[in-house]
Amino acid sequence: MKEILCGKLSLTESFKFRYVVSGLSWFVYAICNLFENSICHSISIFALIMAMASILLFFRRGEAFDEMATRHLECAKAFTLDLMYIFIILLGISSILGLNININFQGAYAFLIAGMDLFIGYKFFKLEKVGE
Repeated sequence: MKEILCGKLSLTESFKFRYVVSGLSWFVYAICNLFENSICHSISIFALIMAMASILLFFRRGEAFDEMATRHLECAKAFTLDLMYIFIILLGISSILGLNININFQGAYAFLIAGMDLFIGYKFFKLEKVGE
């Protein structure tokens, strides 16, 4: 924990906090937003603070990006963008077919952000571990 607050983060640690912790925080926030009680509201506020803190920790000075890490991050983000396109296209096809899938954006946006962050983190770690 001392390295997180005071020292330099390794590239893997900074991505863990930026994408994995942020994604899990958004997921907890999304789950808590489904329920209407004060405990869930308190947990969701804490989860949002954790998500914002993990994003801010990413901007701390850490290891320099090497060429492969930059390439892996670009591939991970492109992979996640492709998944979002597929998801939106499937929703469009379902509406054309008359399946009437109604999604409340207010309830779904946190799940989308959580999914995107977790997919980017997963794909980045997978690429870093095995390479391309």
